[in-house]
Amino acid sequence: ITEIELSAANHSNTVSEIESSLEINEEKEVEKIKERQLVTFILEGEEYGLPIESVREVLRFKEATEVPGSPEYVLGLLSIRDMILPIVDLKRLLEIENLSHHREPLFQSEDQRIIVVDIENILIGVVVDKIQQVLRVGEDKIEPPSGIFKKNEDDPLCGIVKLNQGDRLIMLLDGKRLIPEQKLKGIRGMVDESKEYLNKEETEGEEIQMDEIQLVTFRLGKEEYGIPINDVQEINRLTTITEVPKAPDFIDGVMNLRGNVIPVINLRKRFGLEDTEKDESTRVIIVNLEDRLTGLIVDSVSEVLRLAKSSIQRPPRIIKEDVNIQFIDSIGKIDDQRMIFILDIEKILDIKERGELREFSERDMHNKE
Repeated sequence: ITEIELSAANHSNTVSEIESSLEINEEKEVEKIKERQLVTFILEGEEYGLPIESVREVLRFKEATEVPGSPEYVLGLLSIRDMILPIVDLKRLLEIENLSHHREPLFQSEDQRIIVVDIENILIGVVVDKIQQVLRVGEDKIEPPSGIFKKNEDDPLCGIVKLNQGDRLIMLLDGKRLIPEQKLKGIRGMVDESKEYLNKEETEGEEIQMDEIQLVTFRLGKEEYGIPINDVQEINRLTTITEVPKAPDFIDGVMNLRGNVIPVINLRKRFGLEDTEKDESTRVIIVNLEDRLTGLIVDSVSEVLRLAKSSIQRPPRIIKEDVNIQFIDSIGKIDDQRMIFILDIEKILDIKERGELREFSERDMHNKE
């Protein structure tokens, strides 16, 4: 009886140990999935990031109308979809470059973008040299900034993201504290005065914003496409694609996304377009297909923008010779010169192909194990 009791006690201890181990593993798994999604960009050769929840949209750079007597970091005002948008030079605001002249012209390039941020219910456009990517990083990769990095108590720097064993550093900015309170009051007053001058009601802008869709837009050849931002997990530069034997035709191969091997679809091939050489502009948009992370290779990512739903319409049966209607959900018109084909990612693969993607992912996971 003693042996049986001892055996039972040992069994009970073993079960407890296993349960404890499982609980620890579950806790580790919970910790593992704590991530933050960032929009990263370049300023004077250094990489910075903003939490994606602070970013309303990303626009191509446009000249703003100067406002007499405005601070040196305010480039002017821009009218976007009946909305007055103050434009701020982020380098001047953060005192990253030497300001020897009060109104030195801003150097312009094709890569420059305006990131629209919401700070205390004021939409403000900040000019950056270049958008780098949209990515997810684990909380364990973010360290508090040391005194070396922070200039003063108003500095919006809230963390340092260390990637690739510290070879890649991203200065994480607090979107809510991007502009100090006193400077923000001045910008708010400037916008209010402009609205009065243009006879724009505050409610008009709010109603327009409520009836909008947010898109990530990208190019394939001469055409511009869009994917609802809620369908986009992140946007990365193209890394090494590994070909896999017996992969479905629509899969170029697999890529490593922070330790996860994910299938990659070449949208040019998928849409029946001629394939081209990849270059610095090539991007991989990560989406969720069949509950699996999947990469979509595109020629370049244009911007993140908001489009009024009134500007969106159902596509006709025939659009253009090089645009396949089966993948298109709707068409957005920004003006007479610019049209965006909005994709439904569920239509990118048919039922049979979705099954093939599922089987491919499961087979690849099995091989990895």
